[in-house]
Amino acid sequence: MFEGIGAELIWDGTDEVRIPEKMGAPREGQMEGTVAERITELAGRVCYGSLGSKRSRSSAEYIKHILEVGHLSIAEHYNATVEIDGSVELLGTIAIVALNRPWFWVTPIGPDSVRITANCRAVMEWNSWTRVLNEHMPSYPVETAAHIGTLLREQFSHLAPRLIKGPHVAELSMAQQQLEIKQVAVVAPKTDAEKWITLYTYGSRGLSHEAVRHGDFTAFSQRSTRYCSEGKSSWVMHPIIQQYMTDGVDDVEGMIRREEIKSFIEQAQDIYTTWVKRLIPYIKGRIDPEDPYAKTTARKQARGAARGFLGNALGTELVFSASVLQWKHVIRMRAAQAADGEIRVAACQALAACKESQYGDSFADLQLVEADDGTGLMLAGGGAS
Repeated sequence: MFEGIGAELIWDGTDEVRIPEKMGAPREGQMEGTVAERITELAGRVCYGSLGSKRSRSSAEYIKHILEVGHLSIAEHYNATVEIDGSVELLGTIAIVALNRPWFWVTPIGPDSVRITANCRAVMEWNSWTRVLNEHMPSYPVETAAHIGTLLREQFSHLAPRLIKGPHVAELSMAQQQLEIKQVAVVAPKTDAEKWITLYTYGSRGLSHEAVRHGDFTAFSQRSTRYCSEGKSSWVMHPIIQQYMTDGVDDVEGMIRREEIKSFIEQAQDIYTTWVKRLIPYIKGRIDPEDPYAKTTARKQARGAARGFLGNALGTELVFSASVLQWKHVIRMRAAQAADGEIRVAACQALAACKESQYGDSFADLQLVEADDGTGLMLAGGGAS
């Protein structure tokens, strides 16, 4: 186990949303609501470091604020599968309507039945994407798309009522009649593409820069260096440096090495803190004094500018969601022998967390062995190169 690097299970399709101890504990009024709403809230809390803060919003207020400002990336973490049974033309209809939409996985189960797996954001922005597709695709079936969106919005409004408002009864009835719908229901996921797992992942900024390259059927929410003050935040040493610090050295040599790194971190933190304080009044002086958000804007901009003085080893945390299909791909790539030591350690921790989930059997073929370079574990067989 390497200090400051790891992954823990948050959600695996059950009614339980696990709150990582490292994130803290919610205060009264936080982490309330449905599973979908709690996952969405937790993803947002990791960005702002606000879980449990006395000054932070309640669950209801937080979701309302997110809708007002349109920061909808946190609504990408919760995915559900909806099965639709209808007329014989339904499969072709869904294929055209869903074409080029992000975040959708469509599984045909017959000429008149399909399964659609999507996240909350995909449903929330359905109409926006319909307008985009209509502009760029000749003869796009706008009316049919609206009806499909109505069916999905109805189902997801029960899963996340604070996020998604259900359609009017007349609107829903019209959609069902026009599409000759027999039944629509949220169903349990069957395939690895329909099953989703959410993990809490932590390490250095260097690790997160590598992790976000896996964008297919994933969702990321990461601690913000603009909203969060990083003057006293921990730094995470690369596993090789952690090993080197203790490998074959006496107490005196080890102390010298630790003091060397400590001095560098403290110097960087001092420069960061000094420049944040220096820049806030400078930026405020350039903003309209009547702007009610002038103070907040100045603070965010100052932190954003000064974060450049902090190292790539600055500690960070993410809520990282992916389909089981994509998690297996990520682990095969990142737990491989050729992967960087830090992301390999995190990927091995992610594999352990995924195996703890209710979908653990899907990862049975992925086994770990001692890494050839002596840095933790790696995927048996070397993994992807």
